[in-house]
Amino acid sequence: MIDFKPFVDEGVVEVKVHGRLESVDFQKVGPVMDEMIEHRGKIKGLLLNITEFEGWDGVQALVTHLKFVKAHHQYIERVAAVGNKVWMQVFPKLVSIFVKAEPRYFDIDQLDAARKWVRGH
Repeated sequence: MIDFKPFVDEGVVEVKVHGRLESVDFQKVGPVMDEMIEHRGKIKGLLLNITEFEGWDGVQALVTHLKFVKAHHQYIERVAAVGNKVWMQVFPKLVSIFVKAEPRYFDIDQLDAARKWVRGH
């Protein structure tokens, strides 16, 4: 499940993942991001709070996620992943293989710094 908050005027979307991602999660956030891209031409920053991420709810959810990334990555300038586990620190290197956006990892205690960075401050 995800919670998300678009900051349209700033061109930023903040997403918090709770538990396992489901295909329906991308059906919720997709239209919001699509509208933002149509309005602004791009998304300046995407902040992903993955401190409660537990994986995907099956193969279909993973496939839906990959399709979502493929359809949107070229419109996103920066992606900040905020986590609390050592394995999450590999996020920028892994993501940079698949996306055009500039990825960066932040520990949970750096949430404010992540918010500033996705906004270009």
